[in-house]
Amino acid sequence: MIKNVIPELMHLREHYVVSKKYEWLLCVNHYDIVFGSGLEIIDKMKKFEQKNSGKFIRS
Repeated sequence: MIKNVIPELMHLREHYVVSKKYEWLLCVNHYDIVFGSGLEIIDKMKKFEQKNSGKFIRS
């Protein structure tokens, strides 16, 4: 996801995106696992997951 949105960050091992008002935090770690904190981002992540459910690996 990050390479499509902010390609300049691809050389970094972890990426953090924070809302301007610090209402949510999104992290992609070096294993390409996405973490989110804050109601707004969690809701968006759930909607994204529902629309793209066949593209995820579940353990």
